[in-house]
Amino acid sequence: MPIFVYEARNVTGQLIKDSIEAPNLKAATQKLQEQKCTVINIKEKSLNVGQTDLFAWAQKFKKVNEQALTVFSRQFATMINAGLAMVRCLDILSEQTEDKKLQQTLVQVRKDVEGGSPLSNALAKHPTVFSTLYTSMVKAGEMGGVLDEVLDRLANFMEKDFSLKKKVKAALTYPVVILVMALGIVGFLVTYILPTFVNLFEGMNLELPLPTKILIGITKAVQKPALKLT
Repeated sequence: MPIFVYEARNVTGQLIKDSIEAPNLKAATQKLQEQKCTVINIKEKSLNVGQTDLFAWAQKFKKVNEQALTVFSRQFATMINAGLAMVRCLDILSEQTEDKKLQQTLVQVRKDVEGGSPLSNALAKHPTVFSTLYTSMVKAGEMGGVLDEVLDRLANFMEKDFSLKKKVKAALTYPVVILVMALGIVGFLVTYILPTFVNLFEGMNLELPLPTKILIGITKAVQKPALKLT
């Protein structure tokens, strides 16, 4: 979340120089006013070049939380249905969302819409946040005059998709744990237990079955890197 440095006077008239964290300049000013401070000067704290580049690089690969996007779609649909202006909706939602990347994206979308760009075109500029399906359905909603219904359907679709992914992850957790434990046990046997039996079988000079020979070969192959290190 952006940090704003400010100068303000409190109720006693004392000058305060400090910083405050808020989604945007307007929210930062409101916070100070709620604390009964008279704002003299306030601006966003600037990052140095290295920090800016690193932050931009990190944000580029960061994904938007699916649940946050679902909540945004649902609230957006409700606000549009209530008759609020689109720019006002985007402004409110950008302040309410807790997802950093979604917040920054909505600020850019609001600026594009405010500049006269259709909502679908503004969303299409952010393919890592809004999928092709999402932007296509929004475009269809704009053309048909049913944007609120389309956004509500998108929210329903994303809720079901999110729920299905959670069920799949939960179903896969147990098999993955069992597989990891099995591999660990096999690794322990091949590394520490089987070498003792390999020496025993080799000293007996017996004709061993093929599966046993394969197991001995695997054990020796595992031991070779350890022998080189020693």
